[in-house]
Amino acid sequence: MTSEETFAEEVRRRRTALGLTQERLADLADVSRGTVRNIEGAVLDSTRSTRTAIRAALAGAESRTGAPQTPAATAGEVIARRLDAIAEAFPDDMFPDSEVVFHAVRRAYQHAARIARGEA
Repeated sequence: MTSEETFAEEVRRRRTALGLTQERLADLADVSRGTVRNIEGAVLDSTRSTRTAIRAALAGAESRTGAPQTPAATAGEVIARRLDAIAEAFPDDMFPDSEVVFHAVRRAYQHAARIARGEA
């Protein structure tokens, strides 16, 4: 499963749990309904800014409804999601003169996320 497929499942699960339509989520995230549809169908390689906007819109909707941001999530899963987000935040050109450092930092965060999930 690719990260886009995982993100697609996350968006669809959270949106439907909140009772939001694709159109309403698009309005909240300031993206087009087609973008939400394509993301949920895993046919769009979304940008980091689009993923951030959609996650922020979902979190905002969850906080307004009192819905848990991570339904039935363990502390490990919450930590793992945060570590995954940090790993993703490192753009490929962050360390142009030291690609080894960049990959080591990203791998460290990804490995920590797997540990938090109990996968490693």
